[in-house]
Amino acid sequence: MPEKYTLRFFLKDGTEVTRPAPNTGHQDCWTAEYRAETSRKRLEHPCAKGTTELSGRIKCAACGCNFRRCTQPASNPNKPKMHYWRCSDHGKGCMTVGLREDVLKKQIAEVMGIPEYDADLFKKQVRVIYVKDKDLLEFHFKDGRIEATHYVPPEKTFTPRSEESREHMRQLMKERWTPEVKAVMSEKMKKVRSEKFWNSKRR
Repeated sequence: MPEKYTLRFFLKDGTEVTRPAPNTGHQDCWTAEYRAETSRKRLEHPCAKGTTELSGRIKCAACGCNFRRCTQPASNPNKPKMHYWRCSDHGKGCMTVGLREDVLKKQIAEVMGIPEYDADLFKKQVRVIYVKDKDLLEFHFKDGRIEATHYVPPEKTFTPRSEESREHMRQLMKERWTPEVKAVMSEKMKKVRSEKFWNSKRR
């Protein structure tokens, strides 16, 4: 394997053949039935590896898939990683919003009418949360109540770069933008210009 998802065959006659080898194992086994069975097991065994009390209790109303917990590194290396919940079909057609876990827990506490999030209380009271219309959260309680609220994402913060960071980036660009790289890019752009339609040439 010279690189990821690529196979190179060396035949006895000296021929080399390279073929793409996409990873399809997960797609082949992850059927609707297998997904439903996995969801059932996670609900029955909430302490299983990779699950929390929210696993199996956040569902997409549009496609019926469960939301999965994802870990995303913080932009600042000094800050802890963030956890998000996203529809398992996200990026394949589903447009529901991703839910940041710390923000979601605060909203769950508000809907439940408690001062702060309580995992045990959540498991006892909430049966499922349906995510509708991209950001509408519909809480179905075990006593039959239904409460709805809109997910409010956190405000984006921007930390300006320091002068040291800017100087570091300038030095990196100087090192990478060598005359050889410039020459290669110049040839590529000449090829693009010759093949593309340009209004300035009035073709």
